[in-house]
Amino acid sequence: MTLNSSVKPYKPDYDWFWGQKPGNDGTQATLRMTVSGDPDIIGTAVAAWISSLSTDSNGVRGEAGWRVDEVSREAEAIQLDITSGGEDVADGVIEGAESAVASLKHVDGISVTWEQLPRENRYPR
Repeated sequence: MTLNSSVKPYKPDYDWFWGQKPGNDGTQATLRMTVSGDPDIIGTAVAAWISSLSTDSNGVRGEAGWRVDEVSREAEAIQLDITSGGEDVADGVIEGAESAVASLKHVDGISVTWEQLPRENRYPR
C-alpha cells in the first residue's frame, strides 16, 4: 500500500533563528504548521499527536523547550503554532516540528505546510 501523505519535514532556517533581529536574545520563535486534508482524518491525526504530548500545570501541551497551540480550525485545515524561546530557541522549534512529522507522516491523505512567523513573544513563559 502506498501512502498519499504530503508531510514534509521542516527545514530549519538558522538565519531566522539567529542571523536577523532579534537573534538569540531570548525572544520566542513561532513556527506555524497548517495540516490540510479530509476534516475527519486531520482532526483525528492532530488530536492523536497533541494527546501524546506532556501537559503542564496550566494545561499547555508540549515538551521540554517547546509548546504547541491550536490557533484555528476550519473544515479542511488546522493551524497550530510550535513556539520556543530562550537560549535553545532553535532546538525547541525543530524538536516540536520533528515530533509533529513523526506523528503525522504515516497518515494517508494529509499535507503539512510550515510558516515562520515574525519573532515576538506570543505566549507568556
